[in-house]
Parts: sequence; C-alpha cells; structure tokens
Amino acid sequence: MSWYVDVMLMLISEAGDFVAPDVWWRVVQVVTNNTDLQPYAAKTVYQALSPEIVPETMIRVSAYILGEFGHKVQGEIPISQQFQSLDARFATASLTTKHIILTAFLKMGMRDHSVRPRVESALESLTSTLDAELQQRAVEYLLLTKSTNRQLAEKVVAAMPPFPERESSLVRIIKQRQSSQTDKLPRAGAAAEGESEKPEVAPVDLAVPPPSSGPVTSSTSRGGDLLGDLMSDSSPAPMQTMAHGAQPVATGDSLLDGLLGVSAAPAKPATAAPSSAALDVMSLLGGGPTLSPATTAPNIARYVIFVSILLNADPRQL
Repeated sequence: MSWYVDVMLMLISEAGDFVAPDVWWRVVQVVTNNTDLQPYAAKTVYQALSPEIVPETMIRVSAYILGEFGHKVQGEIPISQQFQSLDARFATASLTTKHIILTAFLKMGMRDHSVRPRVESALESLTSTLDAELQQRAVEYLLLTKSTNRQLAEKVVAAMPPFPERESSLVRIIKQRQSSQTDKLPRAGAAAEGESEKPEVAPVDLAVPPPSSGPVTSSTSRGGDLLGDLMSDSSPAPMQTMAHGAQPVATGDSLLDGLLGVSAAPAKPATAAPSSAALDVMSLLGGGPTLSPATTAPNIARYVIFVSILLNADPRQL
C-alpha cells in the first residue's frame, strides 16, 4: 500500500488546493487502518513539508499523520523536528488547518516532555485570539497539558481508532455517475414494447389515383391547342356540354380568321375528305386539284401563320 501513499501525496502536492477534501480524507483512512503503513506515511509527509511552498491540503494531511503516528518514527525524526516543521506553517495556515495543527501539538506535547514547554507557549499565545473556536481549543488543550490527572490526559490524546470499513466516496461517486448514464440509455425490452403498441396503418396504393369529386381540367395550354389546330387537318371536336343560354367558345380557326380579317365559311359535314394537308400544300404550289375559296382561304391562313412562326416574321408581310 506504500505505492498508494506515494501516488496520492504526489497528487496532492501537484494539484494543491484543487484536490477535493474526499481525497485526503481517504488517505488518512487508509493509513489509519493499516498499521504497517503508518511509519512510512509519517516519514513521507514529514519530507513533503520541506519545500518552501506547501499546499494547504498537504499541511492538513501532514499535521494529522504526524500528530497520530509521528511518535513511531521519533528514532529517525525527533518529535521536536516534527513540531518545528508544523509550527513554521502555522502562521500562514487557514483556520481549519490551524485547528488540526493544534491537535497535533497537544499529542506531541503529551508524548514527548521535551517539547511540552514549546507547546504550552504556543497554546497560551492563542488564548486571546479573536477566533472563538481557535481560542476554545487553545484553552482546553492548555488545561490538559497542565492537568495532574495523567490518566485522563492520556485517554484524551490516545490514537484514533481504525475507521469502519466502508466504500470510498470516490468510488461511490463513480458508480452513481455510471448508474445515471445507464438509466438514460433506452432498454431493448422497452423499445420492443413501444413498437408493439404502435397502431397498425393500412398501406396506401400509390398506383391508384384518388377519386375526384369534380370535372378534370385539361393541363394542355392554349398555345398547344392553337399549334395542334394549325398542324391538324381535321375540324375541332364539338363541345360535349354547354350551359343553358351560354355562347359557344371560339376555336382555333375562328381566332386566326378574326386576326387576319377572313370570315370563316360554315363547315360542310360531308366535304371533310378533300381538305387534307397534302392537297393544301399542292394547291399552294400551283398543282393539284382546285379547291373552293371557302375551303382554301382558312387553310392558307393557317400555313401562313405556321411559316411566320417558324421564320419569326410578321404574317402580314409574307
């Protein structure tokens, strides 16, 4: 377990006051519960106090371990030297650290009579301090050092008993975080149950168009109808339905005739065969059978418009 002490004390010395209190509390617990580790820990923390600047957390760990187990290494490190190393850090320490150092002073003075006068002098100087708790500790500890009941004093400054074995707070925090992350993940069983509870939806046949409640409007543009009229040799299909009293809609031929000033002759139902596109072209070139003016004029007008569209010219200039 010596490696644990080395690693944790190195962490405290490097990280300083950024180390959480749980870390050095765990170090104290491990050292207190392992008797073989106590002398090694006492020598290690004494060496950790040698640098000029020591973190506050390291001073607390050193004061506790030296006060509890410093007497086990007094053959190598006299208690007077241990007292001197802690006394040099007392003036600049925080109130919490001073409380721990005073407890270490009391135990050192009760175990080594050579340092008792120095301990009593340090306690007397604090009997008039402004901090109430620090003052109370100094007065009580001073009375114990001067008490004639040595048995009572020895019981008060006896070594701390081993801590009850319990789970490390750091390990507990890690387990709590792991459990919270596990709870956030979705369970496979819950996902299967959620899928089974989804309502069934009937498939939609995309190939079948939806029924329409009104008449279907043709998507062909008017320009396409005019071009079809120009290229077609058949007359436009008659209207299937017409509202009562409404006027008939003008077709492509009547629109072109109106633009060119040519009046359209009434269509003859029985004479649709000789008015084909081939005959009209031959008639324009001077050949083929002669057609009546009523039949030829609208056809000429249609082809003039068609040629003008292809040549991008004014049909009246052709």
